[in-house]
Amino acid sequence: MVRALIVGQSGAGKSTVTNCIFNNSIEYAKLIEPAEIGRTADGCTKTLQNFIATANLILHDTVGFSDREEESTEDLIKTLRKFFYHSRSKFTHVFFVVPYHRISAATTKSWALICSLFGEQFRSQIHVILTHCDSSQLNAANFLVENSHLVQNNEIVNLIDYIYHNHPDHLISCSLLADPNSEDDTVNRRRRIKFLNEISRELGKPQLIEPKPKTFSEFLDAFWRYLYAMTLGLLGGAVHGVSSHAQRFYESMNFFRNAGNENDIQMAFHFSECPICFSSEYNNVSSYACAPHECQHIFHENCLRHWCETHDTCPTCRTNIDIDAIHILNWNRTEFLNEERI
Repeated sequence: MVRALIVGQSGAGKSTVTNCIFNNSIEYAKLIEPAEIGRTADGCTKTLQNFIATANLILHDTVGFSDREEESTEDLIKTLRKFFYHSRSKFTHVFFVVPYHRISAATTKSWALICSLFGEQFRSQIHVILTHCDSSQLNAANFLVENSHLVQNNEIVNLIDYIYHNHPDHLISCSLLADPNSEDDTVNRRRRIKFLNEISRELGKPQLIEPKPKTFSEFLDAFWRYLYAMTLGLLGGAVHGVSSHAQRFYESMNFFRNAGNENDIQMAFHFSECPICFSSEYNNVSSYACAPHECQHIFHENCLRHWCETHDTCPTCRTNIDIDAIHILNWNRTEFLNEERI
């Protein structure tokens, strides 16, 4: 099973990346759903999103950090709490989405969060997606040339430099720019195809990535240490806006560290469309999502059982299937959070 976690600041393009992978398509209509796409740097993902493309491919799109000054400590802690409880399962891939021209306080918070979950040695496993590379001059090599003066004192640039020289397949420059009204989409289309091919190749190389065992309080403490160290230049150079935010976070985090619990974390689940009835609604008892063991395509359970009354093959790929060996995929929130928990 491929279980990919997609992390990054607001407006980095996480949801567009998610849609591209989920739909296995570079067409404009497929890049804007099912994950909602924001049109500003603030992004629009407000809750944890789980996209089940097949029983063997699950994508987790996360709430991004913002550069907005009015982002409160309470909002930050709530985001961290959601992320922590959501991320306690094992993953096969973690994609850190970084916009080409916008490394900021929000980028640094995202990287501090990843380090807090997985540890610094995780940099050899992470994939970085460098987004908004909307011209041939915007690529990883030129990014490092433009930011060469920051390699030694900026943790994000240092990370990208490390991956570029040691794990080049883990660094993907992409543009998912698509204009439905454009008469000539040839160049942008070529870039989108290149990205889909590269990301599909990497998804075909599963590994095991496990968060470090810790309590939520320990996670908060680790996040604070990483964020503050990055601010002071112990792990990298200062990024504008991080220091004051880190200090406010430290002063307030004890007040919020126990705010709420894992049972009130909002999540949304999205399944691919049932090829039998052409509906993607799987939200009630009569419409459980299921997948045959043999091929892992997704259907409504009732639709597939009805189909198998007269057929013994998958409606999508015609593989012979055993209706008594199907996987039921609908999880409620508690079951999902407890699945494969460390």
